[in-house]
Amino acid sequence: MLLLNLDTVAPAGAIDRLVARLDERPDAAVMGPRIVDGQGIAELSFGAALTPWREFRRKAIDRFDRHGLAVARRAIAQATSREANVDWVTGACLLARRADLEDGRPL
Repeated sequence: MLLLNLDTVAPAGAIDRLVARLDERPDAAVMGPRIVDGQGIAELSFGAALTPWREFRRKAIDRFDRHGLAVARRAIAQATSREANVDWVTGACLLARRADLEDGRPL
């Protein structure tokens, strides 16, 4: 099952690659792609389980990025440049196996 924001523009083949990657990872319940804004700049769209410290850090990076601080842009670029096992992905684009959803597997 694919959840995708209505205003999303997916490059040709992107959804097929996401499905293929999920098929390659039977241990993964959910996949999310790298999300970029209208200018092609990566956004933080995933992360570790939320704690007050992690949420504070994520919001600080977002705020610094909006204010143009290069260190924040580098942190986001580094985090989004590789595949990672994470605890959550944004609902802007989220792919989950139907069987896992129907079986009630914790996502």
